[in-house]
Order: sequence, then structure tokens, then C-alpha cells
Amino acid sequence: MKRMSLGDYAAKSTQTAFPCYWRFTNNYLLRFCNTFAHLQYRQKEKRTISWPETHLYEEAINIHPKIVRAVALLILLLASTSALACGEERWPVKTGTDKDVEKVIVEPEPITIATLTMIAAPVNPNIRKNSRYSPTELKTFEVTGVLKIIKHEADDDYHLVIRDRRGRTMIVEAPEPSCAEGSRFIDQIQQVRQAIDDHFGAITTKRRPNITVTVTGIGFFDKLHGQDGVAPNGIELHPLVEIVFH
Repeated sequence: MKRMSLGDYAAKSTQTAFPCYWRFTNNYLLRFCNTFAHLQYRQKEKRTISWPETHLYEEAINIHPKIVRAVALLILLLASTSALACGEERWPVKTGTDKDVEKVIVEPEPITIATLTMIAAPVNPNIRKNSRYSPTELKTFEVTGVLKIIKHEADDDYHLVIRDRRGRTMIVEAPEPSCAEGSRFIDQIQQVRQAIDDHFGAITTKRRPNITVTVTGIGFFDKLHGQDGVAPNGIELHPLVEIVFH
């Protein structure tokens, strides 16, 4: 029987037994990571190990202990990627876990993009990392506009840009639920993300839907730093608690 190499197995089962194949080019890292993944796969599927596979485990045992420790740490870091990806600036306010969140009026106030973008903004919103600017950040707003852009941000938010008939734009954001644990609005955050995923599928690249939506969310002032579609005063709805596609 032909002895199968790691490359043979990786080419045959990249998406199942060997998810690390294309991630590591160093031979030691490749051998360890692929072997580790293969062990997990076999254990999960409760399948026996055939003779051609036994050398994979022998190779893993022969890897230098320092390499094993280094790669084990790397695997832990990769496993915690979602936690590390969550944002930092005013994150409690953005996700509804701040100390003022119980003061937020949840009854939505219908409003226009034009009116929101004319509200006077604080000079430096980031000063209040865990508290809100009254009255705007203590209100829930409902806005209708054309969804011009949706993209997946580095902090795992869905970044949506809506525009009115005069071309005024503003940002509304849907946080990743795992980054909003303990939020007063966690149920709504989950529902919004699910609604977006159901409508568009996985958001992996910037999209330009150009469809009308009605969004409901909590008022939030962000610092201006060249965001895509940002309002002149940095006003956002963050987090979104409802989205309706028309």
C-alpha cells in the first residue's frame, strides 16, 4: 500500500482534516497543525486510523517540544480571534453595556437623516468611554433611507451606510453578538445580525445593495476619522435593534 504524505492528505481533505494546510508554510508548523487537526477530526468522526495514517502521529511526536509549545500558543490565539477582534473605543456604549444603558428610552422616535445630522455633537466623544451624552444617546431612533453600503469591519461590526434623497449619509452599525455579551439589547442585536445574514448571506466583501431600509437603533456619537459614509457630526445608530428591508 502506498504511504500517503501530508501533502496528499491535505490536498484530499483541506476543508475537514487539514484546515491548517494553506495557513502555514513552515514544515514543522504544517506537520504539527495538520496532525493536530487530523486527530481532532478522527476523534469527532469516531473513525479508526488506517495504516497509511500512522506515520502522521509519529511525525508529531518527533517535533521539538519548543515547536509544540509555540504552535499550541498560536492555536489558542487563533481560537480566540473573535474575542480579540471586538472594538475598544466607547465599546460599552456602542454595545449597550455601559453604566447609563438603563436610562435609554426604548420607544423609537421617528426621525430623518437630515435632522440627525444637524444635532450638535460633543467635541471629543471618546472622553466618555462608559457613559452617554444626553439627550441624543439616551434615545432610540427610527430612520428610513437607501442602504448604499454594507461591509464587515475589523471589529466584527456590520457597517451600514444609509442615504436620503438629498445625498446625506450616516452610519448605522450591527455589532457581532459575541462582542456584546451582557448587553441590554443582546436579543435585538442577535435578531438584526440574523436578519442581515438571512437577507444577504455572509458579508465577506463590501456590498452596495441600493435598497430602501428602515432601521431602528440607539443614538451614538463617534469620533470622525474618515469612516465610510460618516455624517458630518459623527452621529450613528449603534447598536441597531431592528432592520426592515423594503
